[in-house]
Amino acid sequence: MNDPLISIIIPIYNVEKYLHQCLESVINQSYKNLEIILVDDGSIDNSPQVCDYYSKSDERIKLYHRTNNGISESRNFGINVSTGDYLMFIDSDDWIDPNSCELSVKYALDCNADIVFWSYKREYTNLSLPKRIATTQNSYTIYEKEKIENELERRLVGLLGIELKEPEQMDSLTACWAKLYKKEIIISNHFEFVSRNEIGYHEDGLFNLFVFNKCKKAVYIDLYLYHYRRSLNTSITAKFNPYLTERGIVLYNKIAEFILKNHPNNNKFQIAFNNRIAFGIVGLGLNICNSSISFGEKKLELLKIISTERYKIAYKTLSLKYFPLPWKVFFIFAKINFATGLLLLLNIIKRIITR
Repeated sequence: MNDPLISIIIPIYNVEKYLHQCLESVINQSYKNLEIILVDDGSIDNSPQVCDYYSKSDERIKLYHRTNNGISESRNFGINVSTGDYLMFIDSDDWIDPNSCELSVKYALDCNADIVFWSYKREYTNLSLPKRIATTQNSYTIYEKEKIENELERRLVGLLGIELKEPEQMDSLTACWAKLYKKEIIISNHFEFVSRNEIGYHEDGLFNLFVFNKCKKAVYIDLYLYHYRRSLNTSITAKFNPYLTERGIVLYNKIAEFILKNHPNNNKFQIAFNNRIAFGIVGLGLNICNSSISFGEKKLELLKIISTERYKIAYKTLSLKYFPLPWKVFFIFAKINFATGLLLLLNIIKRIITR
């Protein structure tokens, strides 16, 4: 396996403005043994025509036009039709460095790794900000099984202790992009992405939680090889989703079941899980802010969430010791059920992230 086949799965939906850059970054990789799987998820702009053009110009591209089913279903379809030894996922409005495939497969082979992952850059309209996934003094770091469990797998559940000094790192590891997976782990364990229609959001994090659990060795490359476009207002909380709260309960139940099955006696996992639940009020609160109901009704909806037993336990056990001051204020408001203060802070957050 000196030259293994990498299957790159790219779900596509209404991204004609950015699709050229994404596809050019893939077809011009220094590593050539690629299977490029384009899953057009019922796009209604010119994305299908862009896909058609590229599929005719590069025989490595396999194009599938499908009715709209969502990103999880598109990724699962891509996995099922793939024939490669390794899998890589790319979002169709993002792009990768020219040597991303070459470097990741090199480390996968040299270290006999099941997963290789790396850092990325958040690309705004006129600004590029690096997001470093791990702290290391070396060009790469190897994670064996115990270290995977205690550091990576636990971190996918939630942040812990001093990690809370950087709350923005809560989901920096969860994305399925900026990773190379040995396909056999996914296929042999029948792993797939759960639909947002079932869990609301965080489908990448749940997928990776199961995959990392079966991983024997992982390698982190200390380079920024992936470019995550943030200039689009396409977040799951960018528009109101009336089902987000109830689907979030399903998500938390699945994580709770995972911990009970795999780490029943590891208290760090439960604390990290409670921390994730506590952070969840940010996304759910922003979703409420996007609704058309009155401020008073928004306050009641938010109060209803933070008053539930699961959230009360999460805020009771959440340590504020390491948080930056704005976050301390936010979670103090949550602890004392001060919904009005939370809404005011959430509206400030909303204005910042949508600039």
